[in-house]
Amino acid sequence: DSIITENMEKYHLPGAVYSIVQDGSVISEKGYGYSDVDNKIPVDPESTVFRVGSISKLFTATAVMQLKERGIIDFEKDVNEYLKEFKIQNRYSKPVTMYNLITHTAGFDDRWTGVETAEYQNAPSLGEYLSKNMPEVIREPGTVTQYSNHGMALAGYIVEEISGMPFEQYIIENIIKPLRMKHTYTKMTQAAVNSLAQEYSFKDGSFRPMRLYEVNAYPAGSVCSSASDMAVFMAAHLNDGTFNDASILNKETAREMHS
Repeated sequence: DSIITENMEKYHLPGAVYSIVQDGSVISEKGYGYSDVDNKIPVDPESTVFRVGSISKLFTATAVMQLKERGIIDFEKDVNEYLKEFKIQNRYSKPVTMYNLITHTAGFDDRWTGVETAEYQNAPSLGEYLSKNMPEVIREPGTVTQYSNHGMALAGYIVEEISGMPFEQYIIENIIKPLRMKHTYTKMTQAAVNSLAQEYSFKDGSFRPMRLYEVNAYPAGSVCSSASDMAVFMAAHLNDGTFNDASILNKETAREMHS
């Protein structure tokens, strides 16, 4: 309590939440402050939704590992063989593989401009966005680790291509529903907006609401979730792919992913 309340005051945070998992179950969770300052709506660890940012990449990587487990993604195959609408431009003889994408070793240049849009209700489809915005491969794949939002977004798009369903629907059917996560969203839908803690800037002694936005490369950073739901996802991974009676990965696949 003291750590969180002191830091909320120090960094001017309107609300915060934590959830602690031990031995496969939640042992403590609590909300602090407000998810909506003007309407004095308190943060609830079960139902208040926060952006989890790049932890979204773990959902994408879990989906990729599920398809690998089923034998329908080859980690050593050139990912261009999975792409129908566009191809990666790669000047090197060594191909970009799925292994490269989920380990950030594809050799992509990086860019941030245009990754987010304030027009979240009219955001482009994942394929449309990536076909026009994939960075170049500027280093030989597999030689350098460089964090890549677009690389992970491309991994999510390949999940979409292979599974035959929109990426967000795949995550719902294969991760969110099996784990019975009640307040988790892969995109900025109206349901997500209704539960999302308002984001604020702090200026001149007061909180000022910020505009909503969507992450165009959404498999890399668009998941919104409650602390209680994230605790379930965390517990499943800490328990090698299972939580209670649900399994999202078999033990061998989970351990391979974590390695």
